[in-house]
Amino acid sequence: MSTSVPLSVLVVDPNVSNRSRIVATLASAGFQIIATDSFEAAKQRIVTSPPAVLITAVKLGEYNGFHLLLRARSAAPTMVAVVTSDDDAAVFQREARQVGATFMADPFTAQDVLAAVFRMLFRTGDAPVSAPFERRLRERRHGEAPIGADRRAGDRRRALDELVNVVSPA
Repeated sequence: MSTSVPLSVLVVDPNVSNRSRIVATLASAGFQIIATDSFEAAKQRIVTSPPAVLITAVKLGEYNGFHLLLRARSAAPTMVAVVTSDDDAAVFQREARQVGATFMADPFTAQDVLAAVFRMLFRTGDAPVSAPFERRLRERRHGEAPIGADRRAGDRRRALDELVNVVSPA
C-alpha cells in the first residue's frame, strides 16, 4: 500500500478573506496549503520549497503576482498557476495567457478556484486553459441572468421540497 503525498499549493493574497476562503476549500480537497500575504514571504517559500500550484493576487505591493509567477517558474517550470484580481483588465488576462496561467477576476468563489486548479493540473498538451466560470462571472457583473436560470432554481427547490416531504400532494 502506497501513501500519496498531497500536492502543495502556495496561496498569496493580501486580502485576508480571499486568502481564507481559498485555503479552506483547497485544504478540504486534500491539498497541502501554504498561505502568505506578501511577495517577499512567498518568494522565500518558493526558494526553499517550490509548490506544485501557485495561486496569487495580481496586486502584491511593490511587485505583482506576475513577477512572483515568473520567479516561481524559474524554480519549478511545470508549476500550475492561477492569478486573481478585483480588476478585470484585459491586460491582466493577456499577461496570464502569455505566462500560461488562468486569470480570475472577482467575484469568484473558492470552488471556482478549485475548478481552475484541477483544470490546469489535468490539462493535456500546451492548449490554453480557459476558466470554466468566465461566462457566469461576466453575466453576474453585467446583471444578465442566463436563460432558464429561474426555472432551474425553481425546479431544484421543488425537487428538494419533495425530497424532504414538504410539498403536499396536489
